[in-house]
Amino acid sequence: MTRTPAGNSRFRAVIGTAAVAALLLTGCSGGGSGSDSGSDGGTEASEENPVTIRFSWWGSDTRAALTEEAIAGFEKMHPEIDVEPEPSAFDGYFDRLATSTAAGDAPDVITLGGAYPLEYAARNALLPLSDVSEELDTSKFAPSILTNATYEDELYGLPTGANTISLVANPRIFEEAGVPLPDDDTWTWDDFVDIANEISEKAPEDAYGYESQPDDMDRVFIAQRGEPMYSEDGKLDVNASTMEEYWEMITELRDGGGMPSAELTSEVVAAAPEQTLMGQGRSAMMPAYSNQLATLAGASGDELVLLKFPGESEYERPGMTLLPSQYFTISAATEHPKESAMLIDYLLNSTEAGEIMLTDRGMPANPDIRTAISDKLDASQQAELEFIDDVDASAGEGLPPQPAGAGIHNDLTIRLESDVLFDRLTPAEAAQQWVDELTNAIGSV
Repeated sequence: MTRTPAGNSRFRAVIGTAAVAALLLTGCSGGGSGSDSGSDGGTEASEENPVTIRFSWWGSDTRAALTEEAIAGFEKMHPEIDVEPEPSAFDGYFDRLATSTAAGDAPDVITLGGAYPLEYAARNALLPLSDVSEELDTSKFAPSILTNATYEDELYGLPTGANTISLVANPRIFEEAGVPLPDDDTWTWDDFVDIANEISEKAPEDAYGYESQPDDMDRVFIAQRGEPMYSEDGKLDVNASTMEEYWEMITELRDGGGMPSAELTSEVVAAAPEQTLMGQGRSAMMPAYSNQLATLAGASGDELVLLKFPGESEYERPGMTLLPSQYFTISAATEHPKESAMLIDYLLNSTEAGEIMLTDRGMPANPDIRTAISDKLDASQQAELEFIDDVDASAGEGLPPQPAGAGIHNDLTIRLESDVLFDRLTPAEAAQQWVDELTNAIGSV
């Protein structure tokens, strides 16, 4: 599915003024490090004619060490290719990249995230991966996770890892309340409310059935009803009636005791994982991203599990989908497109590299690599892997990326949900205000 930027302003706010200014200097159309682009451009490596390619990423010293170990494995397999690593701290990474790209000195293999693949693709700064299809296998990756790197029907990057929103559940609290864990393939939102209310009624006094956190449960609720949250042209595409229904459900949980009081909710909402009620071993269900499972389990001292959200088989489409952590892309100006593609293929599609990097850049997006590394993961990571495989098999199609200005979503949702819980706003009033404020935030960029 095509994901087309809705005007430059939408992405300029994402990438930052300085970075865009640098990009605009040249339009990022090439030049600098190579006179030709595409799979037949530049010089092809051979034993008689070795080549060097540059590879940039951000992250910790641990990531750098793991990546360089994987690079060494690639170079051993391909002695005609020398990979020059360019690790960096996250701060300033994208400004430096924009400057080097504008100067015609971009790395050959570039790590990007968020809206950057679309922005760079729109500026003709990235190589379409169809140009290197013989060197780079893209067939193993779920279409939903390729969304943020697909521009005008061309794929420009492959995801390094996968993640998904989930309901984290504490089986110990379910058992203490005498409530069985739900069948998360079939349960409904009505079932969810009933289960949460029953757990709060029957569990120990300081435990609750559900804990609200700003981890995009509303996005799943919205997507299940066929609304993609944002349209292709970067506008809010949600009816106020949907959010009204969502907050009516929240008031049912409050009134039925299925979630903490407004006062307690306001104390723990948006807290660090260890400080949430789930982290304290006091809530049976909480929305969180799948890669938070180990942290929450360690903090609570309980064996936690991941559940799919209610309603996944109840509505027009599943609301859950795989999300990318980062993308590996290739500069359009590279002199060595084939060799750059070979490096990405090795990093993302080879068991050797997968067993070195494991989950450092997220759970591998290639399901074959997830399977290959499973016996090297701890219990929480294995549970996350199995959950991601499950979601991968039934996920809805990828949604248009969040436009600039929509970064207020979580804070806005927390604030208006608090107003609903404290009866300062009705669900209908909060829903209309949510739509109005998000619309204005997006339109003001």
